[in-house]
Amino acid sequence: MSGFIKTFNTVLGPKAIGPYSTVKVFNGTMYVSGQIGIDPKTGELISQDLEIQVRRALENLKTILQ
Repeated sequence: MSGFIKTFNTVLGPKAIGPYSTVKVFNGTMYVSGQIGIDPKTGELISQDLEIQVRRALENLKTILQ
C-alpha cells in the first residue's frame, strides 16, 4: 500500500498531550487520535464526571472534523 500521509494538529481543538499528531489523512481516510474530555482553551480535564467528559470529547471531535 502506497500513498501520501498528511499529518497535522488542529488549531481550534485541544492540543496533543503527547508526541503525536491529532489528525492523519491517508488515502482519503482521516484518523483522529487522543480525543478526551479536555477543554481546548485551558488544556485541563473538564470534569471528573464521565458523561461530561464524553460530551466534551465528542465536541472536540466535531471541531476537528469541521
